[in-house]
Amino acid sequence: MAASPSGKRHGIPDEPAARQRIRGGLSDPERADFDAIIDKIDKGERPDRDQRKKIRKWQQQGKIMIPSKRFKSPSDRRTHQNP
Repeated sequence: MAASPSGKRHGIPDEPAARQRIRGGLSDPERADFDAIIDKIDKGERPDRDQRKKIRKWQQQGKIMIPSKRFKSPSDRRTHQNP
């Protein structure tokens, strides 16, 4: 399956180095779940409901980094700059 333009599929990065960083920050039972999710994604399948819940949970815990909000127009970028 071709990589998506953003470099992520189902919230998990496509590049192996980023996946290893994420895997390194997980506990042993979480690593087994992560490996199962990765195998499923690499086969071109969608993660099931429980696996998607785990991905969202890890994103909320900061174990999987999510990009900051992107603005569509340059004026929004100027308006919403960090102080």
